[in-house]
Amino acid sequence: MAMFLHVFARSGAALDVDAVAEAAEMAWTGDDPLELDHETDGDQVLRISVPGAGRPITVLVASAEMVKDMVDEVLEEHDQAPEKVVEQIRATKQVVSFEVFPERLDDDGWEVVDAMEMSVARALDGLVVTDDGIYDAHLKQLAP
Repeated sequence: MAMFLHVFARSGAALDVDAVAEAAEMAWTGDDPLELDHETDGDQVLRISVPGAGRPITVLVASAEMVKDMVDEVLEEHDQAPEKVVEQIRATKQVVSFEVFPERLDDDGWEVVDAMEMSVARALDGLVVTDDGIYDAHLKQLAP
């Protein structure tokens, strides 16, 4: 089943898809190369196929209309977050999401996901939001 990981970014700058792809390639330690497909189909901007994982990791940029709803949902789900974290989430200008299939990823695949999340969070001044917490650009947990 698909899982979504998000970067809630304070910067409204365009996502540098090439930089995200480069972060994925730098993190990959497997023998066979990653397959990268730069998509421009709707919200999808990049698909990364990890050898042996079956389904690709898909990078999506949420539409401007969806961002407010996503912010409201995250604040509701993480209602115990420190005020500083809440303020940063409220300042979100865009959300970059990663669709992954966790049951198909090994440790090498997760390294690729982590590298992409950190790359986007650093470039766009964002926080990584998952079901189990909110993290800074170095994946240090800031809130449960």
